[in-house]
Amino acid sequence: MSLFGFVGFNMLFYIAAHSTSAVNLGIIQGAMPALVLVGAMIAFGTRVAALQVAGIFVTMTGVALVAAKGDLSNLAALEINLGDGIMLIACVFTQATRSPCATVRSCRAPSSSVSWRLSPLRHPFLR
Repeated sequence: MSLFGFVGFNMLFYIAAHSTSAVNLGIIQGAMPALVLVGAMIAFGTRVAALQVAGIFVTMTGVALVAAKGDLSNLAALEINLGDGIMLIACVFTQATRSPCATVRSCRAPSSSVSWRLSPLRHPFLR
């Protein structure tokens, strides 16, 4: 499933890149943490903490400032293209194809799994 998500995301990303700007691609891809948070709320009923909302706000502000080259009025000049929609689909697609173990703390894989031993879920702060 992860391979399918990785290939699907990159395929859609490259298709989108042909019909939109790099700035638009960066802004939409920078929105992925917000998409993860919304997806967790919808799919798993995860509660959102104020610190998470603040983190999303800081992330999106940073992405917008970098994309606008420090002048937020540059964002008004951006156009919405077909590629933007394709990129949004790519971001949603990659989140939808991830394993539930990537977002659910109670999900446990066998200890013999190499990927599980390297997983950030094994970090002591997340237990």
